[in-house]
Amino acid sequence: MKKDKFNKIILWFKKKKISVKGDDNLFKVKNLDSFGFIEFLVFIQEEFNIKIQHEKIFNMKAVSINDFVKILNKSENRKTKKKRL
Repeated sequence: MKKDKFNKIILWFKKKKISVKGDDNLFKVKNLDSFGFIEFLVFIQEEFNIKIQHEKIFNMKAVSINDFVKILNKSENRKTKKKRL
């Protein structure tokens, strides 16, 4: 499942014609301006049904695709635990 999330995110960037690797700092990627980053956050929230606290992301010095996959996995684990209860 982790690979699926990663691949969906990479595909989003490819559609936007933005070259990025999993560990690249998204704040420094060429062709990804602030509007593009917001668009990316909206994609993440809609595609993976998650609410991201934007202030936490923007307070980070660096954030990568790998970081977003970790965030998505943590969110998924919390949802799974709640369903078990």
